[in-house]
Amino acid sequence: MGSLDLAKARKNNAIYANTTKPAWKTRFYQVAEQLGIYNQTPTADAFSQAVYQWQLGQPGMTADGILGPKSWAKLEPRTRYSIDFGAQTPDWISEMPPGWKPQVPAAPPAPVKNGITDLIDAEIAKDPNYATTLINSGVFAASFGLGKLERLGKLGKFAAGAIVQPLVWFVQGNTGDAGDKVLYALGLVPILTVPAGLVGIWKGRMDDDVLDKLAQVIKDEPPELAKFIFPAATYSWTAQGPILAQKIAADGGVAWQHPNGLWVFIKFERHGKMILPCDYRPNVAKTIVGPTLPLKIIGTRFSWRYHKGL
Repeated sequence: MGSLDLAKARKNNAIYANTTKPAWKTRFYQVAEQLGIYNQTPTADAFSQAVYQWQLGQPGMTADGILGPKSWAKLEPRTRYSIDFGAQTPDWISEMPPGWKPQVPAAPPAPVKNGITDLIDAEIAKDPNYATTLINSGVFAASFGLGKLERLGKLGKFAAGAIVQPLVWFVQGNTGDAGDKVLYALGLVPILTVPAGLVGIWKGRMDDDVLDKLAQVIKDEPPELAKFIFPAATYSWTAQGPILAQKIAADGGVAWQHPNGLWVFIKFERHGKMILPCDYRPNVAKTIVGPTLPLKIIGTRFSWRYHKGL
């Protein structure tokens, strides 16, 4: 039902008379007639009381004596006619109340940037179907950086969530050993693992020199990643060296050449689905090839670049 506060109604009616669309002061006497006021110029209080009585008769409307946007939207269609009363618009709506300032809508908060999916998020914001197109095309990667933000509670909602998965380390047990650390991709359960059978197959195709070099690479990287570092040759047996590294980068992963000359990369697997982290930075590398960050997709491949070795 609502209630009538005449002081509040006087002030707001003087504002809404000028700011509604169309401004109802231009049809003031048509409005007055619809409120039951004929052949006279009502005072601000009389007008507010008439609005209040009219609002009481409108189902679902809160009655407060203020002819604001919602009430005007209901009343406006009934005022679309001409009237020849010959009186001027009353002084109480001819000017804005002293000290009145237009209410400017607050700007929407700027999207939270994470340095990984910013460009993809912007494209999805312009075209929500873009995300579906990428998913259907098999575009997929993972991110250590997003995983850190997730652990810190700063990730928030980002549009590319189905395209770039945050990778998070959880510690199991309390021994502190690297083996107790298990990597999860959010939304992919159970944990990501490397099937033992696959390890045996690719190791059987490598000579001792490659395996020795791989051991050196693994020694230089965090111990919890030992099971997930592979010679780049296992990604594709049809290419090698920098060309193969570029292919890995275009697919969303990072490949690097160790000072011992071996090209390697990191991958995780779940049910045969390969997951490549897009933002890993090796501890020791002569050359690094990886996606441009923030990620930029050209067609169905990631834009990539050479990064300075460490």
